Amino acid sequence: MSQRNTHNIVGLDDLIEDLFGMNVRSFKTIWVLFSSPRQYFIAAKTPAWMDKYTPSTRLWLGLMAILIALQFFWASPDAAIMDNLSTTLSAVFANAAINVGSTADFAAFDMAGELQKAMKLNYLIYPFVFIFAFSVFAWLYRAWGEALSFTVRLRYVFAVIVPASVIGLFTTLMTPFISATQLNLFSVIQTVVILGLYFLTGFRGAYGDMDNGEAFGRSIVLAVGIFITLTIAQLISYGLSFGISLFPAAGDFIQSGLP
Repeated sequence: MSQRNTHNIVGLDDLIEDLFGMNVRSFKTIWVLFSSPRQYFIAAKTPAWMDKYTPSTRLWLGLMAILIALQFFWASPDAAIMDNLSTTLSAVFANAAINVGSTADFAAFDMAGELQKAMKLNYLIYPFVFIFAFSVFAWLYRAWGEALSFTVRLRYVFAVIVPASVIGLFTTLMTPFISATQLNLFSVIQTVVILGLYFLTGFRGAYGDMDNGEAFGRSIVLAVGIFITLTIAQLISYGLSFGISLFPAAGDFIQSGLP
């Protein structure tokens, strides 16, 4: 009777990696980024990450895959943020219709449905825009305190981003349950937490060997730079997705009311 080879068993870890590009090593790597980020940044300067850690870009892509999957099945059109956006856009397009002499009544336009389509398209476009934007940022930003290749700089940038992306995953899950009156406060808290994580990961990881004063200043610049790049990437992604999906649909609706 042949003995079963346990080394060849394909298990849950493999399934998670198949679905999201994440495995046990990935989750251990995320823990290191929170607990001892300097170790991870040191490994980022080696060709194979010391054969201990998951690459930062792969971690981010895995988190994005989970986020996109959740957005498709979890996102609610009744969430406060979607409701506010739907109301605002309906008013904008209604004014546009009046300005061009259209009789189209946007009360009959399925703004919530069209907005959902545009948002889902945005989830697909966003990773490509994000990677391009932060590749440009990694190419431009050189204030790491040492000469690093573009690849290492890109690894560093995504390593700084990953902890905030993990928290962002959980705050996204909370969004449908946030009321309209709580939305502004929630957004402010979320922004402060994300900026704080950028700063702390840079301070403890990328600049962990520097004098505290110098590391503090560089970490602030890094955090602000990453946040600005993130905002630009989001605006570009929204612009593309709305331009491809929502705006043409609204334009056709306005034209239907022209004499």
